[in-house]
Amino acid sequence: ALVSTFLEKHGLRDVNAKKRRFLRSTYPLHLAVQEGNPRLVVAILARGAKKEQKNSLGMTAEEVAKKSNKDGSHRQVLEALGVVQQLQ
Repeated sequence: ALVSTFLEKHGLRDVNAKKRRFLRSTYPLHLAVQEGNPRLVVAILARGAKKEQKNSLGMTAEEVAKKSNKDGSHRQVLEALGVVQQLQ
């Protein structure tokens, strides 16, 4: 329900759907990272999101998390990305 609600909120059909806004595009995993929601990051990855997918700026979700990480604000998101990577 967590992922389905999130996808619906953003008008996305699945975890690898591209969201276009003006001249930019992003993906559900990037959006979850930007929101700083580690539970959602893990859930989206568990549903098959491509961790290596890059947004229109050429950034992976991990790179977005590192860029957004101010004073540890995205530490848990980075951990979530790492934990899931180790499990795969």
